[in-house]
Amino acid sequence: MLKLKAVEFFAIQVDESTDSSGKSQLLAFIRFIENDAIVEEFLCCRELPETTKGQDIYDALTSYLNRWDMTWEKCVGICTDGCPSMTASVKGFVTLVKRSQPNISTTHCFLHREALVTKAIGPELKDVLDMVVKIVNYLKSRPVKCRQFTKLCESMDAEHVNLLLHTEVRWLSRGRVLSRFYELSSSAQKSSSTNITLICILFT
Repeated sequence: MLKLKAVEFFAIQVDESTDSSGKSQLLAFIRFIENDAIVEEFLCCRELPETTKGQDIYDALTSYLNRWDMTWEKCVGICTDGCPSMTASVKGFVTLVKRSQPNISTTHCFLHREALVTKAIGPELKDVLDMVVKIVNYLKSRPVKCRQFTKLCESMDAEHVNLLLHTEVRWLSRGRVLSRFYELSSSAQKSSSTNITLICILFT
């Protein structure tokens, strides 16, 4: 925050999500320039106790900035997931911030756009994704199998020794899960027939 006070401008990325206990959490990341280098830092995580409207998000972040004697005047950019509470034309978070800083630029997070696209992928690609997720979840839900799989990857001198768990909340998880699965399958194809047999045992 001391660094942030010294900079001329900053941009912010905001997202609201519900945690495993059902509470609404507002997360904000901030980006600014320091010594000709772009610096990105975690700004804050604020619980929204009741509703998650644009006004609630605006009030939570404004009060946090005011705690550090800061205002929206230095903010030049806001990135959101494009949901109504963020971008609504009358009471959205971005609209409320623009009343204080009308020249602010707004963007829709490209990772979220990619996540939306994957929800409408063709049946062939969806079948592949569903099968990979099923395999990953099978291993991750069985600790013994998971440890055996790690040993197997080590014996193949694979670059990775585990699979990534797919979740809906982590926007990048689909791509990373598929990439990791493909890389490990390539290592398996190069391995001996003994390792192929062990792979079959893992999934029985």
